[in-house]
Amino acid sequence: MNYSCSLQVYEDRVGKFRFRIVDKSNGNILAKSTTGFNTRGQIDRLIVKINAPHNVQRWQSEVTGDYWWKIVSDTSCVIETLIMSSEGYTNTEHCARMSRKVLQNTKELKVNAAS
Repeated sequence: MNYSCSLQVYEDRVGKFRFRIVDKSNGNILAKSTTGFNTRGQIDRLIVKINAPHNVQRWQSEVTGDYWWKIVSDTSCVIETLIMSSEGYTNTEHCARMSRKVLQNTKELKVNAAS
């Protein structure tokens, strides 16, 4: 299945820039930033990091039993969470498929203002 995603950047209530990766076909939020940024340019640099060597980590919530994923940088001594799933998934296969979906689309992402 082919997916198309967009990167939406928005300013939160405290004046920090955040982003989310959205499935263009249905509007579902697939991933979100784990922190706020002072400038939009910092988000561009983060996307470059996502396309650099990285690790995808998956885990199961002890509370809900849902599976989650996140992309972490593995280019330095400090592990940095780059993006994280916006929701939990009921099984590991779906979780893995959604993380691959986002990764396959990061090279095509273009910054769009959130609506």
